[in-house]
Amino acid sequence: MRGIELLRSRPRLFAGLLAVVDLANDPVEVHDYLASFEPPVIDFGFPHGTHDDPPHRNDPGVPEYGLWMSSVYDAWLNRPDHQHSVRMLEDIVALSSGVRSSVETLGLAPPTSVVIESDGSIEGVDTLRSVEEGATRLGLDVFDDSFDAALRHPKLQHRQQEGTAALAEECRSCPLVAVCGGGYLPHRFSTDRGYRNTSTRKCCGRWTSITAVLRC
Repeated sequence: MRGIELLRSRPRLFAGLLAVVDLANDPVEVHDYLASFEPPVIDFGFPHGTHDDPPHRNDPGVPEYGLWMSSVYDAWLNRPDHQHSVRMLEDIVALSSGVRSSVETLGLAPPTSVVIESDGSIEGVDTLRSVEEGATRLGLDVFDDSFDAALRHPKLQHRQQEGTAALAEECRSCPLVAVCGGGYLPHRFSTDRGYRNTSTRKCCGRWTSITAVLRC
């Protein structure tokens, strides 16, 4: 709390708040509590998980993550005095209008980001560490290798395919695939099929939050 208050006292440094969706907590209460700090942006993320080790769900037959975010969407719109943005929801609106997403978790554009470690190593984005040991290690560094070489690395080729080519068949035929993007890459992984799977949420988390925005 003290850290947030310090940031609030320095608005130029207060970029926003990041929160991971927890189904055990009420989405409206979480949103309104975070909004009480008057951040410019609230960024919600889904917990990482793969098909081998999926994230918690109370009922696999219910679109729990999507319903959670839909409640956030309603809470966000129902208060005209709110001045903050909710990045995931704004990106969904942008993508549905043909604008490129600001994050790699949505849309079909191939990611172009890598991570530079303190020793100069070039690695894949750190969320891939949730997939398997060594998933981010490329064996490259800024002293001897280029960023283009990193993006061409075999370990990252599954990220660089444009459009729906790398997606599961179920996702390729989905009318909202241009917005959803087939689910975030780490959430599609399984040992048996690599990344050619639906999201661990079987689209339910995406479908509900996307349609909540598109129906307006």
